[in-house]
Order: sequence, then structure tokens, then C-alpha cells
Amino acid sequence: MQLSTAASDGVLALSAFAGAGLLVYAARPRSAAARRAPWLSALGLCALGLPALCGAVRHAGAEGLAAAHLQLSAIAGLTATPSLGLGAIFVALDRPMSRATTAITLALLAALAVVGPSAPATVALAAGVLGVLGLVAAAALLLAVDRRRGALALIGAALFPAARFAIGTQGALFGLLRVDLFHYALALACWLLAVPLAARAARASC
Repeated sequence: MQLSTAASDGVLALSAFAGAGLLVYAARPRSAAARRAPWLSALGLCALGLPALCGAVRHAGAEGLAAAHLQLSAIAGLTATPSLGLGAIFVALDRPMSRATTAITLALLAALAVVGPSAPATVALAAGVLGVLGLVAAAALLLAVDRRRGALALIGAALFPAARFAIGTQGALFGLLRVDLFHYALALACWLLAVPLAARAARASC
């Protein structure tokens, strides 16, 4: 049992699911084609939220969920940022995703999810890098439309590599477990990305 980690996982889960809900809600008035991109980004946030929710329950005392938590975390590492990043680009561009693009994207994400924990570390790293690059590109596009929201999205995008490479999950920092700081950084990243993307989706023309 590790209550501090249960709490930080819970905060991450809440932020991710709330952000996903915000994106889906913001896209409600739009056409079916225009809703695909916000929904894809919401899917990426849910991919982060599921292992966090599982981790919160696990660290609260349900150690039987350890294997499921590890597997969901591996799947999130492969699918969350690519899904979030690609959807964000289309939202920022105010362009609907075609059915073909959506189908290919979902097929690739499903394949990555099936590979899961057995994927080589280089594959997970490549997926993460591509996802972050997509988020940075989306933030740059948002900057041209709304500087404040674009800046928030850029900070959110930067928090993903910062959480992984600067904070990490092993040991402690400033008297706090690094894994907890990692979770809080990702929770902040989710919200900093979801809010400007939802605002853009709600105001988009298509």
C-alpha cells in the first residue's frame, strides 16, 4: 500500500478523464466528421486515465491489480501521446478527419495496444516522440490563433518529456516520491492540453 501514489494516480485519472469529457462535450455541436479529431484526442487522454485509475486502486491496497496496472501502463506508453497528438493537430487546423484516416489510425493504435508490454523500448520511445512532436505542432498552430491558449498547450506538450526524462519514477526529489511528481506533471499536462483544444473545437467552423 502506498497512499501518496494512490492519491497522485487518482489525480492523474481525474484530470485525464475530465479532459476527455471536456473534449467530447465541446465537439457535440459539430458534424460527425469534425468530431473525430476531438474524440481521438479524448481517446488518448482515456488511455492515460485507465492505468492511473487502476494504479490508484492498486496502491490503495489492491495489489492483485499489479499485472493489469503494468499492462495498461505499457499500452498507454504506446498509444496515449500519438492519439492525443494526431487528434490535436486536426483540431488545431480546424479540419475534419476522413473516415480512411480515422480507420487507419485506430487500426495502428489497436496493433500497438495488442503488442503492449512486449514492444521493444525503442518502439515505445518512438511512439512517445512522435506523439509529443504532434502536440508541439498542434500548440504552434494554436499559437497563431490564440497566443494564451497556444502557450498553455505548448507547456502541456513540454511536460510529457519533462515528466519522463527530468522527473522519472524512481527515487525521491525534494522529499517527494518521483513517481508521484511524475503523475502530477502528467495530470497538469492533460488539463493544459484539454482546455485549449476543447476551446478550439468548440469555436471551429466545421
